[in-house]
Amino acid sequence: EIVEEVQEEVEEEEVEEESPIVETPVEQVPESENQAEEVEDESRDDNEEVILSVLRKAIREEPRPIEFIEKILMKTHDISKKDVKIIINQVASPFSICKTINDDAFYRFISSLEDEKVSGGGVEIWTKVIQTIGLDQISEDQQVEIYNMFMGHENNVNRRIKAFAILYHFLPAKFEKWWQKEMISDFTLRKYNSDYKFFRQKNFTNNLIDEARMLLCAYALEKPNLVAKEYTIARHQAGQVHENKTEKWLKKGNRQIEYLTEEQIRNTSQKKYGEKYLSNKITPDLLLKIPIQLYHEGQHIHWIDAKKQFIDPALSPENRINNFCEQLEKYVRAYGPGLIVWGKDFSEEWNEATEGVVQHIKI
Repeated sequence: EIVEEVQEEVEEEEVEEESPIVETPVEQVPESENQAEEVEDESRDDNEEVILSVLRKAIREEPRPIEFIEKILMKTHDISKKDVKIIINQVASPFSICKTINDDAFYRFISSLEDEKVSGGGVEIWTKVIQTIGLDQISEDQQVEIYNMFMGHENNVNRRIKAFAILYHFLPAKFEKWWQKEMISDFTLRKYNSDYKFFRQKNFTNNLIDEARMLLCAYALEKPNLVAKEYTIARHQAGQVHENKTEKWLKKGNRQIEYLTEEQIRNTSQKKYGEKYLSNKITPDLLLKIPIQLYHEGQHIHWIDAKKQFIDPALSPENRINNFCEQLEKYVRAYGPGLIVWGKDFSEEWNEATEGVVQHIKI
């Protein structure tokens, strides 16, 4: 179904042009030469895709692959863009460790997918991938393509992304709760345990999840560098460091202050905290029981959110600005005015635009 939808989407974008029909004389070719050409036509081009071929060809031509994937899933399953983003972030999670994991842990991860140990150390990555899937589970053409994918001088991160994409495509069940494997860091374990609990509450269909996985695997095979950059866990680790710094800053200013963290809000069974009604779907980094002020007669602050990334009204992409503004509106509607604590320089336009509702500072 998803392949048909992608084909229709691509066909809609193509501009068909009529070309004049020109009759050309048929050249008589000896029968033996015709037979040779027929045999040659039947042979497969070594550069022709075999694994996820239709999806990869479509994504290769797209200047904005993620927007293309979102559009396909929204159209096929009639769901919101917000839900599509939740699905994509969860389904893409295995790729998040490819920039930070070392070679030893990477090979141990792949070995953990095997039904039984089929090879020792020192084997080439394509051999490891093929053996893990199983020779009886893939065709000769697919084996050749896997071999060709790892030829050349690509960096280790791209090779890991491709290896994960192939294995994730052929062995999706083996990636169930992948973050609980022994070689995965404690930070990654905590993050995805929390994310998965929220994800399961959405009750997305298996068909939708499978189609998202196929599209993301195709994207990873075609543009591994973009996938590595977009979904790396390092971004969340940097954000966590800034969140911890923000929490220490808050405690230093007032040791007696009471608050809930994002994870506590998400997991609590409480209906009310202070004067605020809680929603486990609306989770700033810190929710204060009693509002504070940064200075006398200053704005009351009910919640605090730490931002490590750079978001500028004049320079950042429109979709990033819109997402940020929607997040602020959601927090304000649920809990009242709040504070954004930036980890990098920020535009003073934010304080002007959100005056009286959201205050912005840098620490």
